[in-house]
Amino acid sequence: MEHAAEAIGCKPEHIVKTMSFLLDGKPALICMAGDAKVHNTKYKACFHQKAVMLPENHGYPQWKYYQSTSWG
Repeated sequence: MEHAAEAIGCKPEHIVKTMSFLLDGKPALICMAGDAKVHNTKYKACFHQKAVMLPENHGYPQWKYYQSTSWG
């Protein structure tokens, strides 16, 4: 996040990152501040299950990431 923030001239906490988890066996995306970390106790209290990152070979359709130099 530090590199992304530096590239656009902002603080890491102003960058939004998306993390992929499995909830009830299905993929779920959670957006958070770039400098935030997943707090396992709070995650479990909210979702009633342990945090499990979506594995690299998950078998779900791939998301595509695009880099944009303009927002217009």
